[in-house]
Amino acid sequence: MTQKPLLSRMIDTGSIGDAGIIEHLEATEAERADLAARFKLVSVDSLSADLDVRRSAAGLIVIDGVLRAEVVHTCVVSLEPAPQRIDEPFHLTLVPAGSKEAPPEPKPGAEILVDPEADQPEVVAGPAIDLGGIVIEHFSLALDPYPRAPGAELPAELAVGADAPDPSPFAALAALKGRTS
Repeated sequence: MTQKPLLSRMIDTGSIGDAGIIEHLEATEAERADLAARFKLVSVDSLSADLDVRRSAAGLIVIDGVLRAEVVHTCVVSLEPAPQRIDEPFHLTLVPAGSKEAPPEPKPGAEILVDPEADQPEVVAGPAIDLGGIVIEHFSLALDPYPRAPGAELPAELAVGADAPDPSPFAALAALKGRTS
């Protein structure tokens, strides 16, 4: 089953001239509700992005953006609402498929070497890119994986302090052995 795009905003790559394009994306109420459901959030109160889309001298498509959102998670400790404000800049480089700037297609079974210092462009197939999909990708990366409500603390009996040694798994097995004897 194919999922529908959450925030589709297509742009024709041919329309990106030397001056570039400035885009402002704002999620509608229905799109925010779909995002909350997809990412298992209590709510997505706002989501917007300002994007500067331009071509580099080498013909690459460069996107610099700022993602802004206000979301409400469920706290991992208390299960209370845990708000999060997102204000994240991001940078992305795209290259059309078949371009001389595109990384070579790896051969099946070949070893792939990646230089972590080099900014590898993502390959775009087709005449359009989905700016909404790019925003959603960066939104998902900006979400707090372990949200906590303000003041939420683990109960003292569950908290393992830095000075307390971790219980040995063998001690747990010995306790079980004592029960079966």
